[in-house]
Amino acid sequence: MKQTVDRFIDRNGLIKKGDTVLVATSGGPDSIGLLHYLLSKAETWHLDVYALHVEHGLRGESSIEDMTFVKQFCVENQIPYFIEQVDVRDYAKKHGLTTQAAARKCRYAYFEKKMKELNAQALAMGHHGDDQVETMVMRQVRGARDGLRGIPVRRSFTQGNIIRPFLCISKDDIIDYCSYNGLSYRVDESNNELNYTRNRFRHHVLPFLKQENPKVHERFQQQSEWLKEDGDYLLHLTEEKIAQAVLKKRSGEIVLSISDYLNMPIPLQRRGFHLILNYLSIDENQVETLSVHMNAFLDLLQHEHPSGSLNFPGDLFVRRSYDTCVLSVREKEEGSPKEKKAWQLSVPGIVPFNEGKITASVLQSSAKRNDNASMWSFAGKFHELPLPLTVRSRQKGDRISPIGMKGSKKVKDLFMDKKVPRHLRDRWPVVVDQKDRIIWIPGLARSSVALVTDQTQDVLFLKCELDAEFFGEGK
Repeated sequence: MKQTVDRFIDRNGLIKKGDTVLVATSGGPDSIGLLHYLLSKAETWHLDVYALHVEHGLRGESSIEDMTFVKQFCVENQIPYFIEQVDVRDYAKKHGLTTQAAARKCRYAYFEKKMKELNAQALAMGHHGDDQVETMVMRQVRGARDGLRGIPVRRSFTQGNIIRPFLCISKDDIIDYCSYNGLSYRVDESNNELNYTRNRFRHHVLPFLKQENPKVHERFQQQSEWLKEDGDYLLHLTEEKIAQAVLKKRSGEIVLSISDYLNMPIPLQRRGFHLILNYLSIDENQVETLSVHMNAFLDLLQHEHPSGSLNFPGDLFVRRSYDTCVLSVREKEEGSPKEKKAWQLSVPGIVPFNEGKITASVLQSSAKRNDNASMWSFAGKFHELPLPLTVRSRQKGDRISPIGMKGSKKVKDLFMDKKVPRHLRDRWPVVVDQKDRIIWIPGLARSSVALVTDQTQDVLFLKCELDAEFFGEGK
């Protein structure tokens, strides 16, 4: 067994001479066997080996006995050790987590703390080949996108890596190793309880696979490594392509160009969805759950209707409007009152608002004519526009009489015709006169009132400049 593990460590570059290695030690045969194996290599490889044990307080006296056993084992074998006791149930209650999720968070928080304190290069865990088979089959049954990649041999953690040197051997190999070296260990009775999903796979599925192929763990591990290599390459391509589709990226929100995203090959679109989830810091346990919603996300982007939204677990809100899609974890609850804002515009003067500014001035000539091509400036007969002017957000029932059109048009319909994204409509500036008559909606329409002629002397000139951030969300 030692030679198999030695080759596995060397092939995957898990440990270097002189490393400080921490071992997550539960007291079971996997972690005790791993701790003993690394201790046997400490002198040859010049390793500093430490044992870490977290007592979760979940199994009463049995949990305390595990902690006592680990302490005694380390003392007898002169292994430096650290023990942490945590109240997982209290943590779960305070943070609204399941007991299992809370235990994992508490455990990894402690591991991270000790990695930094001891300046360790590796945190070794006792996962073995049978664990790998169970994990890969379970993930396939759940439909996880990366199910066949399984448990990683190595992954980044704080300033070092989490490593799993025993993924190349089976549980039986570890039991034989412990027996050969006279190592005692603790047995977790909960491993036999079939109300846990993993236990059902362990007791019903794994024996069948081993009956078909006693070395099935080696085949699964090889597949896992091959698929990781393929996945890493595709991920690199995805990162390159998705950068072209991202219009804006900020804390809690990503804005995509739908056309650019859909131009990516389908395998990259799927990986791009998970990249976005990771960026938005959706809990990694929920990311796997969210994989089943990936098709719904892609359907939303491909649908012929120009708008729509999705609510996903993890407080993720997806909103599509024409060629823009916003994925956000900061979305307000549906039905919350929309804040209406208004600013009085002095002439001459400047009105700064959240999305930009509008500047007003009076020109003593008709040089500034009506510009219907560029709707970002406005020129009108000064004396036909009752002051003060107001810059405000749209209101229910708003109408405008655009140049060249008989009658009036609903502002709501104008926004739709101009394909203004829904999430921008309540933020778009609307300029009205003293009578609350809309004279201009920057970038979209100028009303037919107070048109400038060659004889006009006093011209009210308005100019609107919206922030680049506003345009980034899809004007």
